[in-house]
Amino acid sequence: MHSLTFDQTTREGSAIAALFNKIKHDVEDSETGEWDPVETTRLLTEWFTAQGIDVHDGLITGQTASGLHATRG
Repeated sequence: MHSLTFDQTTREGSAIAALFNKIKHDVEDSETGEWDPVETTRLLTEWFTAQGIDVHDGLITGQTASGLHATRG
C-alpha cells in the first residue's frame, strides 16, 4: 500500500501520480516487475518537458514551494 507524502489532489501531486502510473502501465515488465531504464528515462524526460522543464538547461535554482533551495554543488 502506498504512503504518499504529497497531496495528489493538487496539480503537482496529480502529475507525480500520473507519471508513476504511466511508468507502471507502459514500462514495467508484467513478469519481472522491472522498469526498462531506457523507456523510463524517455517517459521521465517527456514528463519534465510537460512540466515546463528544459532537460538540456542548467539546474533549477531558487526557492521552491517546499522551501528547499537548489544550488549547484
